[in-house]
Amino acid sequence: MRRRYEFVSSQRGRGRDDDEKRKINRTSSDGKRPPALRLKKVRTIEEGDAPRESKGTNIINKSTTLYDKDTGDLVAIFLKNVLPEKMKLIGRKLINFRGKSDSRGAYAGNKKRNLVKSGKNKGIHDIAGKSANSSLVGYLLPYLVKNPKPQLSSFSKKDLELYEGELKTLYKYVDGIIKRIDPQGYKGYLYNMRNVPSSVEISKLITNVQVNVDQVAHYHIDNGNANQYGTLLTFYPSGVEFTGGEFILGEYNTAFNLKEGDLLYVNQFSPHGTLPFKGNRLSTVGFQAKKILKYYDKQKGEGKDSNIVYVIPSYKRKDVLMKKTLSVLEKYNIPKKDIYVFVANAQQKNEYKEVEDMGYKLIIAKKGVLGARNFIVDYFKEGQKIVSLDDDIRELVMMVNKKKTKVLPDLSSFIKGAFDELEKNNLQLGGLYPIDNPFFMKKKISKDLRYIIGVLYFFINDKSQKINPKFHLGEDYARSVKSFIKYGGVLRYNYISFKTTYYTKEGGLADARKGTIKGETPEVISKKALYKMYPDYIIPIEKKGQFDIKLKKINSKDP
Repeated sequence: MRRRYEFVSSQRGRGRDDDEKRKINRTSSDGKRPPALRLKKVRTIEEGDAPRESKGTNIINKSTTLYDKDTGDLVAIFLKNVLPEKMKLIGRKLINFRGKSDSRGAYAGNKKRNLVKSGKNKGIHDIAGKSANSSLVGYLLPYLVKNPKPQLSSFSKKDLELYEGELKTLYKYVDGIIKRIDPQGYKGYLYNMRNVPSSVEISKLITNVQVNVDQVAHYHIDNGNANQYGTLLTFYPSGVEFTGGEFILGEYNTAFNLKEGDLLYVNQFSPHGTLPFKGNRLSTVGFQAKKILKYYDKQKGEGKDSNIVYVIPSYKRKDVLMKKTLSVLEKYNIPKKDIYVFVANAQQKNEYKEVEDMGYKLIIAKKGVLGARNFIVDYFKEGQKIVSLDDDIRELVMMVNKKKTKVLPDLSSFIKGAFDELEKNNLQLGGLYPIDNPFFMKKKISKDLRYIIGVLYFFINDKSQKINPKFHLGEDYARSVKSFIKYGGVLRYNYISFKTTYYTKEGGLADARKGTIKGETPEVISKKALYKMYPDYIIPIEKKGQFDIKLKKINSKDP
């Protein structure tokens, strides 16, 4: 069933700019992003469809930050005239990489399936119905080659001097802009590139650049990219400005009037394309190629079974962390190199220095459990296997019978098996039974909609699954519902649980629960917002005179 969306913006027609009438979050928390707009998705887009401007299309003409109104997720940052003249001139030269590609079906507006009846390539393959004026610059893994090794693309070899020199100068400059406007994303993308040799990278943040010349892009999603946000630039190869050609986010019906000197930092996993144009238009997209990253991760021993990390957000509770969760992980012989502790700020990092001295990775994230957990999603690459733990876990237990539990014998084997189960069922999120009472536990693994408690959960990193800050005291409910909606189920081990201490007096979530706003606690406010957002998945309940919620019983969407 296609989801219907409502219009939020009333801006209409090319060139009209009503941003001043919608002053929503005019400044960002870091003071470096431009004024913000919050828009809702308004329609469903099919890949391969030709973008068209309607009277309801929002045309963005000035520096703007765009957030999704429902989720709070960043959609795009648009910066006008941020490239100096030297960089513009370099951009125009990139026409030297001009070429045609037969592998970009949806991008070119058509895709068909080709049957190869015999030989090493036997089978059905998706191919483009027509070629696109698009060339891939940088290293790639050859298509349909057994055990391929990265090699420089033929388009790159057309001008090696430009590739090794000015192209890398341009994207080094772009890296600096990204570091300023999205420092969290910058750190995450640096981490993605940790195993890529400098000889293969174009810049510290990207492996490849897609160069498109005089090509109208039909709606598509950049599924081959490891990074959620790509950098889009346009140039005037003939020195004359083109008209039209706005970059459009189809689901939001919002387009950016992207001209030479501008930069668009945009969610590549949202369907996008370009509107028709007149004149000569050259566009470039810098991104991280998923296949290249996976190849070098594997070379470094970070293959399918070894790329599991354990993350622990902690705030003002160093001693608790060391005595409990870190002690538990040590008993299970989890390597310290795979354990990351995320703290709120430089002061907290100094207070937790003993943890770092013990060999654990200590990373400055953001204050608050949800802030840290969203930071973690940004910090690690797409597809990373992550186990998230609270800092006060005393023990992990499993059900023996209705009266007895025992200590979980092997955490590492359990976690590896759990990720295998996620992948087998095409799911993203899994967790444990929320209380350690064996009377209520069952010796089964469920895939329907269940509450995945935040004390210990495991997931395959998906940057679209970050949680809106307004749900910060119900974020594990929000996470459970969001993953269920997108993947059709969540995995829960109903015979395994943990021992912990809820609602401590200081640190962690205790600080966030303090006080009231208009007579309601922050937790009630968060849960009411959740119910309003997901009424089809959440049941409101009264508990001891307080508002609370629980999840509806909804079966998994097995294929």
